[in-house]
Amino acid sequence: MSDSSDLYRDYVAFKGWEAESTGGAPEEYAALIAFSGLESGRLLDIGFGRGELLDWAKERGFETAGVELIPELVDRARARGHQAVTELSELAGSEFHVITAVDVLEHLSLDQLQTLLREVVNRLAPGGAFVARFPNGQSPFSGLHQHGDLTHVRYLTPGALRQVADGAGLSLAAAGNFRPLPRGLRGLKRRAGYVVRDVIELVLGLVYFGHRVPMDPNVVVVLRRRE
Repeated sequence: MSDSSDLYRDYVAFKGWEAESTGGAPEEYAALIAFSGLESGRLLDIGFGRGELLDWAKERGFETAGVELIPELVDRARARGHQAVTELSELAGSEFHVITAVDVLEHLSLDQLQTLLREVVNRLAPGGAFVARFPNGQSPFSGLHQHGDLTHVRYLTPGALRQVADGAGLSLAAAGNFRPLPRGLRGLKRRAGYVVRDVIELVLGLVYFGHRVPMDPNVVVVLRRRE
């Protein structure tokens, strides 16, 4: 993804991915896929890491495929029944209803990002969606996510991504805060926290920009192919 090959060599240990997938946080995957508006079909996860989103999607009936540059993680995903490759070109001719990139785009140079989006537009099925999450470059609260990993090379905002997407034949369909809700008491506490965030976000947006601007540490965008 970036030129930091030495850092990626030890990335599994850095991320704590030595152990097999533990299932992750289902509410996060549900919130992410909800942005696409789709509940079934073929799903491609770019930069799938430990493969927890792939596992979640397969359990819910999606046909799953993933791209990950670390061979060890590819082997693990294949062992769990996913189509997994190290290069997107290995999925020749495949179309997908949902393509996801979770905490991936910030690792890419401008050239790499442009190349990826051109690949995405060629692989989206009619009516499909590309859903990406990344540190929110328009938020004053995103520094921990952006600067906690030296393989992150680019700060992104929804507007900046739209600028690149336009040239690839994609349109920005939606952009918003990423706010998964766990069940039970944790979910109630999280919901209350979101209400406080909404008030702060609305006030700051109106004061500084004249309109509301998503300011959570991470942002999710949805891109669709221009017909």
